[in-house]
Amino acid sequence: MAWAATTTPRDVRRADGVVLSFLVEDNLVIYKADIVRINAAGYATSAVPTSGDMAAGIALETVDNTTTGHTQGGKKILVQTEAVCRVFHNTDAAAAADVGAAAVCDGAATGDAGAIETGTFADVGCICGTVVGLVYDPITQVQDTSRVWIKLQTLQQIMA
Repeated sequence: MAWAATTTPRDVRRADGVVLSFLVEDNLVIYKADIVRINAAGYATSAVPTSGDMAAGIALETVDNTTTGHTQGGKKILVQTEAVCRVFHNTDAAAAADVGAAAVCDGAATGDAGAIETGTFADVGCICGTVVGLVYDPITQVQDTSRVWIKLQTLQQIMA
């Protein structure tokens, strides 16, 4: 399946960490809760991962750098780094075996730039953290197999 951009902002649940501001790549919308990477030119992106990208963290806001007069670095985005965040696990159902696995920011399987994969590095993606826990519904105490908690590891070089 071809990579597809996220089309809506989502709620991001997080713990305290470090919030940094990055300049945004030209002609791009980064949605709240997307996994943000820094490209080889030094700009924030959530587009298809490429060699040399580095994971920066989770977008805390939606930034549209496609409006009239847009330029490379013309807008800034706030990014949550070095924290624990709840994200989508897009390969198969999340399980206890995923805890401790590398979280690879690659939404190609679902078209979700805010999703991660674990296990195989067959797809191009960059490590954005480590899976540290499973998500449970606080009322029913049933596991949500589509989400996991990850500990963000900022500015991790691409593993491709």
